[in-house]
Amino acid sequence: MKTVYKYPLEVQDKQILKLPANSKILSANFQGNDLYFWALVEKDTDETEEVTFYIHGTGHEIKEYGFIFLGTVFKHGLVFHVFYK
Repeated sequence: MKTVYKYPLEVQDKQILKLPANSKILSANFQGNDLYFWALVEKDTDETEEVTFYIHGTGHEIKEYGFIFLGTVFKHGLVFHVFYK
């Protein structure tokens, strides 16, 4: 059975999270003061996989490549771009 779950993200350059295997990452946004992403996950699996998230502000240098663009999010006049691989 698949379900959409919400996971918190820190506003930092790089972080690695464990998700259920074969999750489909859908979107990212602020909810209140906190940044989250939503993923379609298989509820009934014990298998996990590591997903690396990258969050960069506009104009900030990006030192790693090969990731997927998830979305642009806005908070208090700041703009962040969220990627993953």
